[in-house]
Amino acid sequence: MKTDHPDGREKRYVPLGLIGTGAMAEVYRCRLSGPQGFEKLVAQKKLLPRWAKDPIAIADFVDEARLGGLLFHENIAQIFDFGESDGSYFLTMECLYGKDLRAVMQRMESLQGGMPAGHALYIAARICAGMEYAHQLKDLRQRPLNLVHRELSPDNIVVTYEGKVKIIDFGCARADLFDDRTRMGMVKGQIPYMAPEQLTATAVDQRADIFAIGILLYEMLSGRRMYGGDTATLIMKCRNAEYARLESVVGKLPPSVCAIVEKALQSDRKLRYQSCGQMLEDIEACLSAIQPQPSSQLLGRYLRWLFAGDLPEEKKRPARIAPAVAEEHEEGAETQLSADAGDRKAVTPRRGFRLFRTAVWFVAGGLGLMLAVFLLSSDLVEEEKIPPALPEPPLQQAMAEPAPQVVVDLPRQAEQVLTVSAEQPARLSTEQPAKRPVEQPVKRAVSPDIGRAKKIDAFLAKAAEAWKDKRLTDPEKDCAFWFYSRILALDPKNVDAWQGIEQIGKYYGDQAEQALGEHKFQEAERYVQRGLQVFPENRRLIALQGEMGAHVVQYIAELAGKAEKALLQDNLTIPVEACAYTYYKKILKLDKRNDAALDGIDKIADRYAELGEDAYRNLQVANCREFVKSGLSVAPHHPKLLKLQEDLDRSMPGIFFKSLQKSLSTMFE
Repeated sequence: MKTDHPDGREKRYVPLGLIGTGAMAEVYRCRLSGPQGFEKLVAQKKLLPRWAKDPIAIADFVDEARLGGLLFHENIAQIFDFGESDGSYFLTMECLYGKDLRAVMQRMESLQGGMPAGHALYIAARICAGMEYAHQLKDLRQRPLNLVHRELSPDNIVVTYEGKVKIIDFGCARADLFDDRTRMGMVKGQIPYMAPEQLTATAVDQRADIFAIGILLYEMLSGRRMYGGDTATLIMKCRNAEYARLESVVGKLPPSVCAIVEKALQSDRKLRYQSCGQMLEDIEACLSAIQPQPSSQLLGRYLRWLFAGDLPEEKKRPARIAPAVAEEHEEGAETQLSADAGDRKAVTPRRGFRLFRTAVWFVAGGLGLMLAVFLLSSDLVEEEKIPPALPEPPLQQAMAEPAPQVVVDLPRQAEQVLTVSAEQPARLSTEQPAKRPVEQPVKRAVSPDIGRAKKIDAFLAKAAEAWKDKRLTDPEKDCAFWFYSRILALDPKNVDAWQGIEQIGKYYGDQAEQALGEHKFQEAERYVQRGLQVFPENRRLIALQGEMGAHVVQYIAELAGKAEKALLQDNLTIPVEACAYTYYKKILKLDKRNDAALDGIDKIADRYAELGEDAYRNLQVANCREFVKSGLSVAPHHPKLLKLQEDLDRSMPGIFFKSLQKSLSTMFE
């Protein structure tokens, strides 16, 4: 990654490895080198070659850099540099070691609880502080930017292991001085974290960010998603601010805390906090009543406890880069409606046709639904029962995987179609079909039910056979899970099928726990992954997945203690099952770069070299050969052992004189 600069410092960024590649850019971990040994670890984001010549992509990338260059606050991830390299632009950013807020909340969900109120309020306070600064930001000529982030989602809030809270990814932000290309009727953001006004394609101001902060605080305190459902349902709930009130979800919260959330989430923005500074004052008043006083130190300790299993690996590489290009975030999105940040698609000129096709699809779908209602009410359509699609599992929790994303241009006409498509199915399900005449044959009406029942019985029989052979999830179309899925496609409420799926999850949970007890971590991980593929909301499997890292860390500590004890007893490579070398090898199997294990193997080789030297001086040639052989089996390139092996190749007189020389040198030392 050669970086060209007019002052001739072409190689000041030394690439250390690719972090990730998104739809429009790639991010490298780099070492920034300077005079007199100056070094700094940074992340460098660079447009991919296919976008390097696209004028809109370049303009958006430049605007992001210009805006990021003005942002300098302890709660906002910093952009250090911007330039051109090899015909493409790049940004140099801050490396963040920690977890995004989504990962933190998912870990809390696996522990079946919300975040402690003190930590949740502290994080919200830091977000408010950073956004109050951003909202008041002016350019170098002291002109107000009127900046709005528009995407304050859990993916864009990072908590470091030192307890620092960082806002990242201002790629969707709007600033008056930079956003002269945004068209009217365009919406940016993620549906579950949008203010109601963001879905009306009208002007959005800084109070939309306050609503998003209210959602984040609600979800941290409750341990659940504020909105749930598919994309159409999310749109309707978001537009109307329909959610379960915090006090009804979480008990024993101070009324003042619930009042803050309630005020931030007012659907009428005139009734919300009018600035992040006002919200910050109320949060700090609540924090002052909490003991011990929440702080970055306590938050960092809490995060390190939550992710204890991830720390050894994350000491070697950044856990999160700002902004998160590796998650396929596309800068320059002109229209973006997303249920989550995991799979975002931007609308660019190259996607213009797909945008048009999507809008037409929505319009056609809405008209089709209205036509169906008319036909049903007119008794022009014969009654026909169609098996519904496989529903969400009944045990699905509010913090489950994000809903699918929708990318759509949202002028007012398309907005009305979305409203129809979201509401119409409910009317269809409640209307009664017109009664058939008496002379209508009954056979046609009941035969589908009889055929469906026979199919269900056949699938249940096949599922039972698969259970006997332990074909639970494999092969794909001849396993118990596949048969249960076919049943649910015919009868979404079939109790036998749901119980069968739950039993598969329980079986894999039992196998995973047994493997963990035997320290077979890879096997346990396979069982957990198979179980989650069947039943993603199984809390037991989610908890086991979260505990895996802690089990590994604890087991490594146990092995290290046994290895140290074996070293003191000179049990270096024997007995095989209880020697230092075996323990260290087990550690390295779990962690290939474990420093303690690598140092321990060097100690084993050093000890064999000492024993070999003593045996050589005493002319115990056979013993010396055994020590050298054992030592080289542990460390084939150990210099002292190789030198001893060379001395052993001498003739017997040569060995005698060499041993005498070693003895004399030892005496004089």
